Order: sequence, then C-alpha cells, then structure tokens
Amino acid sequence: MRIKISTEILGKQPSEDVSDKLLDTINAMWMHFDTVPEKGSLIEVDMFSFLFRFTMENKTYKYDGKDLDIILTYRLTEEVL
Repeated sequence: MRIKISTEILGKQPSEDVSDKLLDTINAMWMHFDTVPEKGSLIEVDMFSFLFRFTMENKTYKYDGKDLDIILTYRLTEEVL
C-alpha cells in the first residue's frame, strides 16, 4: 500500500517556500515517528526571520482499496516578525 500525505491551506496563502516547509515538517514527523499531526494541532514554520503558525482544521483519509491518501487541512493563523 502506498501512503500519500498532502496539505491544503485555507484562507490567506503563504509563499510556496513556506508551504513546502510546512509539508517538510509533516513528512519528517511521518518518517521519524510514523504519525501525522492531530486536528487542532499547531505547527510553527520559522523562515525568512518570520514565524508562521498553522492550525490544523481537518484531517481526511481516503482509501481506494489499494492506496491511502491523508489530506491535512491547515489555516495560517499567525505571522510573527
């Protein structure tokens, strides 16, 4: 079985670099701890002298009998200088 993890960001869209680092953080959790964040969790992305805080609003699992897709939906809740 193939497991694919992807993210969706609601509301204000960050730069592609920030979005990529968010996904890198989630992938690191998966690779090292075999887990993905839970609904309501907060992820902080430190980049370009800014801190971007994302809050997970939803987690969706889709299984087609062969592969599992995990879609994590976040909202950018805060940018700190």
